[in-house]
Amino acid sequence: MSSLPPLVSVPDSSTGADASDSLEVSARYSRSVRLPGFGLDAQSRLLAARVLVVGAGGLGAPVIEYLAASGVGTLGIVDDDVVDLSNLQRQVLFRPDQVGVPKARAAAEWVRASAPDVRVVVHPVRLTAENSALLDDYDLIVDGSDSFDTCYVVADEAAARGLPVVWGSVNRFDGQLSVFWDDAPDGRSVDYRDLHPAPPAAGWDESCADVGVLGPLCGTVGTAMATEVVKLLAGIGEPLLGRVVTVDALEATWRESRVARAPHRAGERAAANALRRASTAPAAPAAAAVGNSGAEPSYRGSARLDVGSPELSTGGRASVRPGAAVGNSGAEPSHRGSARPDVGSPELSTGGRASVGPGAAVGDSGAEPSHRGSARPDVGSPELSTMLEARGAGGRGFTLLDVRELDEHVFAHITGDVLAAGFGTRTRQRPELDPALPVVVYCARGPRARAAAELLIRDGFDVAVLHGGMIGWQLAQGTAGHRVAGG
Repeated sequence: MSSLPPLVSVPDSSTGADASDSLEVSARYSRSVRLPGFGLDAQSRLLAARVLVVGAGGLGAPVIEYLAASGVGTLGIVDDDVVDLSNLQRQVLFRPDQVGVPKARAAAEWVRASAPDVRVVVHPVRLTAENSALLDDYDLIVDGSDSFDTCYVVADEAAARGLPVVWGSVNRFDGQLSVFWDDAPDGRSVDYRDLHPAPPAAGWDESCADVGVLGPLCGTVGTAMATEVVKLLAGIGEPLLGRVVTVDALEATWRESRVARAPHRAGERAAANALRRASTAPAAPAAAAVGNSGAEPSYRGSARLDVGSPELSTGGRASVRPGAAVGNSGAEPSHRGSARPDVGSPELSTGGRASVGPGAAVGDSGAEPSHRGSARPDVGSPELSTMLEARGAGGRGFTLLDVRELDEHVFAHITGDVLAAGFGTRTRQRPELDPALPVVVYCARGPRARAAAELLIRDGFDVAVLHGGMIGWQLAQGTAGHRVAGG
């Protein structure tokens, strides 16, 4: 049994052939049907369900595979990207010969070949508020996107329709997942904005292209997300509503944190949900989805939860994408996805796995400077090359600061730089720098460098960011994709 009623009703056999009759003679779903508490009833609900998967990437791929294999009747796939060679490390739906093919189309091809009874709908677009009406055709939304902007569109548009959202995010070696439902039954309403009230500041949204992601972790988190979808649709088990699970692949740990409706949002959201239910109630029977009885379910309440547990005050989003969320997740950032702790928060002084450069003297940027530095225009790779040559010939000095992690620095860095691993995002500690010299700071693409630049400016330094980061530098030097330990 589940603490929540099934999201989808068993189809009325009077409208056509009973789905159970065909199931009894089919071996495809026999292993599910035999499960205690599942049976033909739950399988029929899956066949009647309509699920929209936003993002056919590292998380969306295993979600699509397992929902199709499980017999979800209609799968919608939203993605405006094309298959890239770098996707094949973790996006297991795709083949090398599909590089350049739209992901939504390639994913639909897999579904049609592997689960021909499943209806698949292709939406080769980026989900925005302007095209969000496509959510109207679905019972549940899966958010596997790699964009903070998309996360908030999903959250707001699903809330406006009373739809549950299964969310996940991965980054580096960490992942997160949860279930959000703005109009959940029994006073359990909670949504993404209760966890992360607003998007992070510009420059904090890093993708797996910036910081990397462990391929199998996408499968771990994605299949767990698919399990949550099945539980909600069929009404089995205890869903992750009001709970965020953080997966640490390196430590092999699964940690749970509580999340609840933010008190200041409770009244506003309860009123909005009541208004939505009132406006749609007369049309509900006529507009009912396949497998929906048309009756207004008793679980459309919107009472608030208790305030979340204390550990929610210090976390970050799994960079699962986004992959990880910004706000009070109480979890180590992982993408699609992942938020880092706020700059300046006390916990940033203690760091993570990677250390500041070997033998470096460590300073604390938290001290109040005697004067504020200034932000200088971004430096391009050709300009930096000229500056390095001039510095080497005895010209004007400057500090070139790498704020990536130690493993990234060892793999490839620019000759003559100084490593301040994780400075600005994971830690506020850095090597002592000459305050008389301007600083050029870089990371993989730029977001981490901009966060570090803010702290350095506050500490009185004049700072520029390397435009395009290490990736842009390698492209300019003609060394992209190769180890560049010396420049």
